[in-house]
Formats: sequence, C-alpha cells, structure tokens
Amino acid sequence: MATVNDYHSTGLISAIAQMNQGQDFKEAELRVPSDFCIGGAVDLGRGIEEEAQLAVRKVQAGAEFLITQPIFNVDHVARYRESYAYHAGKAGTLPIYFGLQILEQDGVLFSSVPESVRADLEGGRSGVDIALELYQEFQKARLNNVYLMPPIKRGGARNYEAAKEFLTLINKI
Repeated sequence: MATVNDYHSTGLISAIAQMNQGQDFKEAELRVPSDFCIGGAVDLGRGIEEEAQLAVRKVQAGAEFLITQPIFNVDHVARYRESYAYHAGKAGTLPIYFGLQILEQDGVLFSSVPESVRADLEGGRSGVDIALELYQEFQKARLNNVYLMPPIKRGGARNYEAAKEFLTLINKI
C-alpha cells in the first residue's frame, strides 16, 4: 500500500486530476471518472517565494483552490500574491482560503507563530482575543475567504467552545 510519502504534493494533485479525467496513475481508463475537488496547501511561514512557486506548480498540476496554514501576519498575504502573480505570469484567479487559528497555551500549532503573539498568549491574553484582532486585520486587508481553526490540544481534542465564543463575538462587530 502506498503512503502519502510516496508522492510529492504536486504529483498527488496531478494523479487525482488524472483520475478526474478518467485515467488512473498508469493511464488505464477508469470505468467512471472520479469527481474530486482538488485543493493545495500553502504555508507562508516556510518562505513566501518558495511557497508561491510551489503553489503555481500545484495549480498547474490541477489544484482548484488553495488553503493556507494559519496566518499571523496579514502583510505576508500581499507579498505572496505579488510573488504568485510573478511566477504564474498572471494574478491568481482561483479561490484561496486563509487560515485563522485560535491559539491556546500548550496547543498544537500548524505554522510559525510570531514571538509577539506567543508572548501575549504566555502573558495571559486569551487566544480568542488574539484571533479577534487578527480577524479585524484580515477584514481591513479584504481577506474575506477565512476558515477558522479552533484550538487543538495535544492528542487531537478541539476546543469548540473557544470557536463558539469567537463566532459570537465577531457577529457583534
């Protein structure tokens, strides 16, 4: 059995796109084409240039949308978009969804968290409060395609109460 480690992200995206066209990875015809909606991940914490180049390759391979790891610096998005447009030869036209993670002390992280945010959290500031501030920055930057990640504890449990509190508060803004 193949594991995800047997593929690079672009190879996996390409293989799924090929299945949507009615062929398997050996180019044999499928009885019925698949109908997967194919997405690719972007992690701006790994380097904006590198991620923009990789995102272009993912789109060329068949990605229909992109989703970012949680973002803590809205300025990175503008730099990413410029870099993507440069490497793609045009501005990105497919949907991109921006991650907004509510943090908790000792929670699981999916991207680089700036030291100032870590210090706020360690100093007792609520992860919901930090997320609200980031959300307002997202709105000012017109980043409207946002997905919310509730705090994830070690072992995988989610704190949906924090997400509920966040959603209640943004509805009052």
